[in-house]
Amino acid sequence: MLTVSDGWLTCPRCRKNKRLMKVRPDTEGSRMIAYCRVCKNEILIDVNRGACFESQGQ
Repeated sequence: MLTVSDGWLTCPRCRKNKRLMKVRPDTEGSRMIAYCRVCKNEILIDVNRGACFESQGQ
């Protein structure tokens, strides 16, 4: 499970970008791309009712 603090997703790789993506409690989606401007990585995430998980597989 990925870290969401104050409604914002934190980058799971560098932990420096505290405002990677806004996540509301009713947000749902699968295989969404989040890009970190600090470490220059794209992360595929799944969001289910405000809980974020790194996407597994293809």
